[in-house]
Parts: sequence; structure tokens; C-alpha cells
Amino acid sequence: MHPKLSTGDKILYASADLFSKYGYKAVTTKQIAAAASVNEVTLFRHFGTKKNIFEETLNKFVFKDGVRKIFEEGIVWDLEKDLFFMSKAYNKIMDKNRKMFLILIKEFNILESSKNPFIKFPRKLKEFLTEYFLEMQKGGKVRKDNPEAQAVSFLLVNLGALMSGIIANNILTEISFEDYLSHAVAIFIRGLKP
Repeated sequence: MHPKLSTGDKILYASADLFSKYGYKAVTTKQIAAAASVNEVTLFRHFGTKKNIFEETLNKFVFKDGVRKIFEEGIVWDLEKDLFFMSKAYNKIMDKNRKMFLILIKEFNILESSKNPFIKFPRKLKEFLTEYFLEMQKGGKVRKDNPEAQAVSFLLVNLGALMSGIIANNILTEISFEDYLSHAVAIFIRGLKP
């Protein structure tokens, strides 16, 4: 562990490692404190509860970058390029945090929905995509339709690919993920053309 980290960050780094290896339920606050080289009282002083530590760990490591920032940087207002970029970026974020994502699925009911980053992340992404599709409609690049429905449909295409890869170990197809994304985006675009 890096010696210049704050006590709170030491606790979060230790908890991220432990939660990703063993899951939320199996990890104790004593284990987190020991791994962070702090006493348990310090851990509780900083976070209060194990649940709070879990929430903060997810917020810090899984979804620390703002959705808007991640996706705005690659937008060129070309439907095919943008959707392919967004699919790759979404799946890169989720794949990078594969272990935490699996914990979130298993431990979904632990977190209040207002604090659950698994819920906050797709909602923020849906807001961004809805704005994107609305702007593309205004520019005549996408057929006029409900932009929120377009955003949710696109998210579900990506979530399905993610679930197939992470949970089902790609049992549906042997097509490479890159090829799947190319085809899925192309099919999706055909439905959006004005």
C-alpha cells in the first residue's frame, strides 16, 4: 500500500481488494482494518459501517469517472463512430471492474437504490444518451422517435453483451466481442436511420 495515501483511501483500497476477492458478505471489518494497517475503530470513525465502506469503494473505484466526461471526449457526431465508441467505452469500464460488477449483482439488495452505483451509472448514461439522440434527431441524423427509448434500447444491447461475456462466459456465440459490437451497432443504426 502506498504510504502517502490518506487513511480513508487506505481503507478503500484494502476493501476493494478484499471485496473483489471474497465478496461483500465474506469480508469482515477486522479483515479490512488489518489489510489497511489501521485499527477497526479508525475504520468505523471514517465510514461508520461496512455497508458505507462498500458504497464508497464502488463509487471510488468502479464509477469514479463522470459518465459525461468519458463519453463526451469521444463524440464526433457521426452515429456509427459514436455508438461504436460508446459501446467500447461502456464495456471497457464494466470489464475493468468485472469483479466489482459481479459483487454488485450478487449483493444488489445491500445498497439503497439511491446510493447504488450500479443504478446511478446506467441512469447517468441514459440521460447522456437521451440528450445525444435528441441532438442527432434535431440534426436529421436519427429518425424522430422517443430519444429515451432509443437510449434505453442501446444500453440494453450493451448490457446484454456484458452479461453474456461476464456471467455466461460467452456461451451464446464464438464471435469475438469486437465483431459482435460492430454488428450490433450496425443493426442498431439501421433502426435509427431517418
